[in-house]
Amino acid sequence: MNIHPHKTRADPLVYHAVIYTVDQRFSKAGAMVVKDGHVVFTGVEDEARRLFECQDELDVGGRPVYPGFIDPHCHFLPYGLQLDQVDLTGADAMETCVQRLREQANGQPWILGHGWDHQKWSHPVLPHKRMLDAHFPNRPVLMMRIDRHCAVVNSAALQLAGISRDTVIEGGVVDVADGDTTGILLDAAIDRVLDAKPENTPGDHASALLRAQAQTHAVGLTSVGDALTHLDELLLVDELQREGKLKTNFYAMVVPDRESREYFKRKGPWTTDLLTATSFKYFTDGALGSGGAAMLEDYCDAPGQRGQLIHTTDALLKEAQLNLEGGFQMNTHAIGDAANRQVLDVYQQILKSTNKRRWRIEHAQVLHPDDLPRFAALSVIPSVQTTHATSDMGWVENKLGTGRLECAYAYKRLLDTCGLIANGSDFPVEDINPLLGFYAGVSRKDVNGWPADGFLAHDAISREEALRAMTCWAAYANFNDDRLGSLEAGKCADFVILEEDIMTVPELRIPSVKVHTTYVRGEKVYGK
Repeated sequence: MNIHPHKTRADPLVYHAVIYTVDQRFSKAGAMVVKDGHVVFTGVEDEARRLFECQDELDVGGRPVYPGFIDPHCHFLPYGLQLDQVDLTGADAMETCVQRLREQANGQPWILGHGWDHQKWSHPVLPHKRMLDAHFPNRPVLMMRIDRHCAVVNSAALQLAGISRDTVIEGGVVDVADGDTTGILLDAAIDRVLDAKPENTPGDHASALLRAQAQTHAVGLTSVGDALTHLDELLLVDELQREGKLKTNFYAMVVPDRESREYFKRKGPWTTDLLTATSFKYFTDGALGSGGAAMLEDYCDAPGQRGQLIHTTDALLKEAQLNLEGGFQMNTHAIGDAANRQVLDVYQQILKSTNKRRWRIEHAQVLHPDDLPRFAALSVIPSVQTTHATSDMGWVENKLGTGRLECAYAYKRLLDTCGLIANGSDFPVEDINPLLGFYAGVSRKDVNGWPADGFLAHDAISREEALRAMTCWAAYANFNDDRLGSLEAGKCADFVILEEDIMTVPELRIPSVKVHTTYVRGEKVYGK
């Protein structure tokens, strides 16, 4: 083809489209031109053809095009590994879980399952190791609760991990009743059992990462924020990206252990085209459903119990000071109102006032009303998961009472206070599909449209806000807003084409909208 001397050569031309650029004006375009993996033009088709010569043309057929979706808080490697484990989601009782384990465990030396939620069982009480012992007396079993902060294990697993009724584990809980372990473990106590399991090889991890990538691309995700990245995993991600195998943008919240601290003390925060390693991840409490979230007052369904803080304030202050001095972003898990207050107290002592450091609170799930304005005062980014509200709504009032719900799952008020929220899924805790988070944020309902008026509907967000929360605002929270999150000239050509427009379809239809194709740097990574 002869190139017109006054035209710029670029490929491809995307046209016959409804392109949501998600720029500052939330403008739409009918065409987009990509060159060398970056957007060079958005606007009307005639103008694109006048300015650019494109051999490769993509007729979208009138479908909507969006910036590649970003999940700013997920667990990428665990998700990939769990694809090989027994899926316990949707089980209605412990008996159902055991049946699935028996059917699917085969001859594995360790039996691993995930996704059970006793709050949704016909008898919503935590399980006991007795049933596991009866069916699996010799093989170790670990069943991870859906929140990943609680697990039930059998006696064989406890024995291998060296856990007894007298075992004390910093940052974790070994549950004991009637003088014996129940098999229920919280937080760091789970790690003790996992450490007793034969380690996965680098090859196992590489395969799991690539399996996870296939699933993310299939739902339109082009960027993930991994909420607990170990150093060996980070280096493996970098290797796979350099080899061209892992094409997903990867924002790592690094585990602040000694090995990682020493590594980053030498190297400092670093980024590549696809990888961002500039933050450390901390935990202050556990999860709400398993009673580990740290509350200012007792749980309504467990008098005398308030959950537990994992770290002292002094320990968090020490870490925060190291992050400030090293130029690292600090991302801290906080679910209960006591945990959120502790984090805000620490951030306030270090940050003092508004700033550009983009420190985050992951979840920000239950707040005391007095703490809500402190987010904006310290420029703290709320990194939330709107599907947590709709997953918890069936049981959370029984746990917290009506009063504390007034400032729980307060996504609209956090957005209005801070000017943005970043909305992720926490997968595999929730479903990987970002459209479910979009729908939950907008509707405050489950996929069947219940409750009709929405759960705490005063904190619903608009469709534009929901789209920004998983594109440009998520990119900002990940320090990727210079190249991701919108379809503007100079930014990466990461985009997703849907079969229907989530900005205009009837609300109840949003969860069933399908991905047509997904592109990363202008390359098709999913679709026909």
